[in-house]
Amino acid sequence: MRVGFGFAMLLLILSHVGQSAESSRRPIEVDDRFTLAGFGDVIISPDGKNVAYSEYRWQESTDDRKADLWVVPAVGGAPQRLTFDRSNYGTLRWSPDGEFLYFVCSKRRGNEKPPYDGSHQIWRLKLGESEPVAVTSIAGGIDNFELSADGRSIFYTTSKSEYEGAWAKMREKFAKQKYGTIKQPKTSIYRLDPASWRAAKLIDFDGAVVELASNGDGSRLAMVTGADGTVVTLEGKSYITMLDVASGATQAVPDDLWRERAPSPYGRLNHPTWSADGKSLAFACGYDAFPSEVFIATWTERDAAQPKVRKIARPGDVSLAGGVDGGTVLRWRGTSNTICYLGDDHGRVRVYSVADADTDPQPAETLTPGDVCVENFTWDANGRHAAINLARPTQMYDLALLSDGGKLKQLTEVNPQTKDWALPQVSIFQWKGRDGRPVEGILELPADYKTGDRLPLIVSIHGGPTAMSRYHLALGLNGTSLLASHGYALLLPNYRGSTGYGDSFITELVGHANDIDVDDVLRGVDALVDAGIANQDHMGVCGWSNGGFLTNCIIAKTNRFQAASSGAGIADWTLEWGSNDEPGYATIFFGGPPWKATDQFRRSSPIFDIGNARTPTLIHVGENDPRCPKGNSLMIHRALREHCGVPTELVIYPGEGHGLNGYVSQKAKLNWDLEWFERYVKGKP
Repeated sequence: MRVGFGFAMLLLILSHVGQSAESSRRPIEVDDRFTLAGFGDVIISPDGKNVAYSEYRWQESTDDRKADLWVVPAVGGAPQRLTFDRSNYGTLRWSPDGEFLYFVCSKRRGNEKPPYDGSHQIWRLKLGESEPVAVTSIAGGIDNFELSADGRSIFYTTSKSEYEGAWAKMREKFAKQKYGTIKQPKTSIYRLDPASWRAAKLIDFDGAVVELASNGDGSRLAMVTGADGTVVTLEGKSYITMLDVASGATQAVPDDLWRERAPSPYGRLNHPTWSADGKSLAFACGYDAFPSEVFIATWTERDAAQPKVRKIARPGDVSLAGGVDGGTVLRWRGTSNTICYLGDDHGRVRVYSVADADTDPQPAETLTPGDVCVENFTWDANGRHAAINLARPTQMYDLALLSDGGKLKQLTEVNPQTKDWALPQVSIFQWKGRDGRPVEGILELPADYKTGDRLPLIVSIHGGPTAMSRYHLALGLNGTSLLASHGYALLLPNYRGSTGYGDSFITELVGHANDIDVDDVLRGVDALVDAGIANQDHMGVCGWSNGGFLTNCIIAKTNRFQAASSGAGIADWTLEWGSNDEPGYATIFFGGPPWKATDQFRRSSPIFDIGNARTPTLIHVGENDPRCPKGNSLMIHRALREHCGVPTELVIYPGEGHGLNGYVSQKAKLNWDLEWFERYVKGKP
């Protein structure tokens, strides 16, 4: 059934499209992606005068993207590059007086010993000087680090792992073999005094310390801990563990709110952050298939042992940005008791603010209204200014300063070369699901698109599924900007299960994978055809991770697409349950393990219908993908090649995991997709 309000939607699109590019601007090519700079950490100095950030750039000769340090005055002015050695700078922290910048990086100089052996070490740089000074020089490097707000304590962790249990000696005896049993980590936590440069061990902890946060005076540490630090353990068995620095005593924060009383037992804790007075700790719990949540633990003098823990309400359809794989950003606003977080809302990502979060949380309000997608933000010491990394439908990510009253002032222009590109028109496109619920996605059209033109269509499906395609300008691995520049319409649907459209929109997917999600996507395609935008005889579909899974589902259900590109997709959920690094995922969506939810596992697995497929399909997968192991891709490839007789290619990326990080891998993926669609969607030789 097709949606019957296409022309009305076309008018809506045209009222929101970005400014068309001038005819003098050139088409975007694959190599343009590797000219783009990107942001890592962003942090404003306590006095609000400077914004430090790490900036990533690609390098073909080393097949990677690494970061250097930059700083820009908050009042405006030219950014200054502080380092040039591509040592992958991150975890940036200012000293309280704004004089020193602390960070972690991996420096290598010949065959020297630490800190120049490429290990992860803490360094600091005094503004105005050219050479950073090593704070640590530890064999094997450090794992995590934090600077207390008063600047008097640097905390860091180191770890080692060993086998435990009955067969530990046998595993060590034949150590070159690989085992299903995971080595158990032992974590050592240290405090270093930057005045005396002396370090002292605080405790040895049995388990993994994944994150740590210091209160203002360095008297307490909040840590995200787990038995071994693996995904399968942290999802459902991560803890907020408090460490009293003076005594070395540890205590777990009561977890009934995000465990026993949560809709899923597989939440993963992340991003602990202290209020300025050290009385309250904010943190998040990310879930698959259910909304992520923010919690506040508050200690009072009357009840210093056990805190009062409350969940922070979210407004309207807003979802907490980020989930089990990270992406959450929580910041207290200066010295106030106001907590701020990033929230997904209909393709936008905004900064939301909750006053009195530690006592009587007030309704959340947004500090960044409008069509913005914020990726990171940090406040100065008094909470008057924030450094923000954001993008818009007409602008890729750059830094801006947020001031009182909501004013935004742009601080950087890290990709000026994009002014010469024929950037797409980016808009919101909306249709109706089979139950009448509004569904929408992001639509990209060529810069010179004219109303009435029917274009070849590519549908690019996001992963997750508890995630969201964002309403901003990008040149990504999912085809954004590139495909529109080559004459395609690109639809990025936010199907059922996506964040930013209300909690029920997320949870309605539970028990309905390969069903309502596929239907939402196909109805979006129908709406674009009815609107006179898409040419139904020239269409392709693609996606990565859950998007690859849905691509496999779609080509098994319909032959209306002329081409498909399935990246890190799932073929058989039983295989996925037994071989990936988060078996809780399938259990959540299908209601139990395969022997208890057999019918649901089968209904949701596209391999059982793939014999119907006739769509030429390109398949991508990382050689070492732990999340969607390559057995899924091998299965789809064999079925299409040997039993369906359709054109298919399988591309396995050496050394890559679930995402593609290498320069060569990303370039290959983009070129393969573009050529595949040009051949089978447009019919070019």
